[in-house]
Amino acid sequence: MPPAPPQFGGGKKINTLDTNYIISADEFSSIEQYLLDETSAEQKLAFENRMSRDILLTSKVQEVKLLLAGIEKASLKERLDSYHAGIEKMPSQNNQGKTIPLRKKWLVAASVALLVAVSVWLYSSQGNKYEKLYATYFKPDPGLMSAMGIGDNYLFNKAMLDYKTGNYKKAIDEWSKLKTSTDQNDTLNYFLGAAQQADGNNAAAIVLLQSMASDATKPFYKDACWYTGLALLKQGKANEAIPYLEKSGRPESSELISQLK
Repeated sequence: MPPAPPQFGGGKKINTLDTNYIISADEFSSIEQYLLDETSAEQKLAFENRMSRDILLTSKVQEVKLLLAGIEKASLKERLDSYHAGIEKMPSQNNQGKTIPLRKKWLVAASVALLVAVSVWLYSSQGNKYEKLYATYFKPDPGLMSAMGIGDNYLFNKAMLDYKTGNYKKAIDEWSKLKTSTDQNDTLNYFLGAAQQADGNNAAAIVLLQSMASDATKPFYKDACWYTGLALLKQGKANEAIPYLEKSGRPESSELISQLK
């Protein structure tokens, strides 16, 4: 299987799909200029000297080279075949009007194809970045270590056992029944939101967790801020997630936020 293409974006560092290194927008631009021979002799020599000292840079150059080659072979071949077919069908105009040389038209097609490819990879790379960060930092709330009681407490704790053993759907079902049969309960709302998030239902989780994260007097306030921030991150809403992550007070929040800015 061929290596996956690198990902890149405007001003932000994006993780490649199958490596631990990253290619920034500026670095991609300099590599592209080198590969397309758009640098001066001095710049080219300086870049090659850097490559001789930096194995990682050499690997990045190879990835970008593969990317550009892939665009040329896949996207441009289809476009150029269509273009040539159109040329053959065009009637002669006896050299009337201005024409664009074929080489220039090829370059225009290449530029368009590259721009489209960059846009698609930029869009998908942001999503992949947030998905990876979410997977790295999200761990379901461990739940409560309370003993079973009677009445509604018994039902709540019984569902807590389901939650703690990973049976999130059953816990959601039981806690949802309690929610409709009892007065609003902050603990119930928080763990129902936690179960929804652990089960992959981020939209439902955000509704419940945000109500807790909006009031510092609520129990589980900081935990609710943390999980609300992660849920928003999963949705690709990094700017909305950061304030919640900051308020969570988690030691790892600073590290995560630094990767989002």
